[in-house]
Amino acid sequence: MDNYGYESQGDYYYGNWNDFTLDDEKRARSRFSRLFLSLFLFTVISNAVAILAESGLLLLFGQDKAVEITSSYWYVWVLTVVSMYLIAFPIFFLMVRGMRKVERIPSDIKVSDILKLFFIAQAFTYVGNFVGSIFNAFFEAFTGAAPEYSVGDMVMSSPLWIVLLVTVLLAPIVEELMFRKLLIDRMSIYGDRIAIIVSSVAFGIFHGNFYQIFYATLIGFILGYIYVRTGNVIWSMVMHVAFNLWGSLVPWLLETSGVYAKYEEFLALYTSGEDFMASIEEYASAILYVGLYSSVQLSFVVLGIVFLVKRMRKTFISDRCEVLIPARRRAAIIIGNVGAILFLVAMALTMLMNIIAPLLTTATA
Repeated sequence: MDNYGYESQGDYYYGNWNDFTLDDEKRARSRFSRLFLSLFLFTVISNAVAILAESGLLLLFGQDKAVEITSSYWYVWVLTVVSMYLIAFPIFFLMVRGMRKVERIPSDIKVSDILKLFFIAQAFTYVGNFVGSIFNAFFEAFTGAAPEYSVGDMVMSSPLWIVLLVTVLLAPIVEELMFRKLLIDRMSIYGDRIAIIVSSVAFGIFHGNFYQIFYATLIGFILGYIYVRTGNVIWSMVMHVAFNLWGSLVPWLLETSGVYAKYEEFLALYTSGEDFMASIEEYASAILYVGLYSSVQLSFVVLGIVFLVKRMRKTFISDRCEVLIPARRRAAIIIGNVGAILFLVAMALTMLMNIIAPLLTTATA
């Protein structure tokens, strides 16, 4: 048996598309439908808990007090942990745990390889953020308001210990169990490549906003590769924790210390054409810190591009599978089922609400 959990020879690999029967297609469609339905229910249940909690507060305390409570950072974080991690995730787990899966043999990976993949993740993040900014700029130009990004606002307005506990620790653990351990293992009977691609796209869409969907999808590829390569979800968790730590800790420190605000003042003064040299000392520290962070981030991106080019020819993902889905049928089978349709519709509505919400706020202001 190899590191991907398949026998080197035998009945675990169908090399001929003619082996794919109508019954195989029905089973594949049913499997993907069940997996996507689990993601759909995760979303619905977590949102339903949030709605019920807010309705309960309205009944108990009235509108003014309820708004005050729901606007606090502690309420949002507690609701996130309870609704997603304590209620929705166990239901998701129960729905998928009985499905047949690929059993993997854990293998080691060099710490240097993890570090290189971290740099590649930073390069992917840069590309994903660039694409996301284009989409957000388009919507803002078309509608007059930028799409809502409540996650980023919530992180920046919360105490550091909560950010570290939930964003850096709990979220990576739960998401790696969901999208790598549980989903990939159950999709990999149709090949690890399909499993990594589908799970990473679902991971990006799952975030439900145009700020994160593109880079989250790209990061999902790396996390999926690490899990498949090692057969150990701990390694993908380590990468996810490191990625979230770098992406949230330093920006949080710069934001809460007032460095970003000071730097924005400098930019406004600089672009206005006024003489800013007279007060340059006032902005020196902000320029230094932001410049240093930007330089380090750019260095990570450059290193990531270099390592990506070097690894492209070396990186190998086994496409052994129990059943090989013909290429011409893959999209129809993976997406053309009840579970996938419900999940995609739910996420599309979530993204639409993130676009509409700022417009409603502007209209009622």
